Amino acid sequence: MDWLLGRYVLAKIPEADSDTLAALERLIEMPDPDLHQWILHPGTLTRSEFAALIADLRRFHQLEPRSSAST
Repeated sequence: MDWLLGRYVLAKIPEADSDTLAALERLIEMPDPDLHQWILHPGTLTRSEFAALIADLRRFHQLEPRSSAST
């Protein structure tokens, strides 16, 4: 979890505004089992405040399936 979140956070810090930084801080304070579940199975995300961050993290790590339109 540290590697996934760490790489993402380090990449996002330079462009992040204060609201995004606060959201990132709240996200990294969440228990690892919750983060693991949300990252691997975003449909189980119970905290809507993290939905955009989890989606962006998944895109950052290329965890989203490729669209058939891109072929």
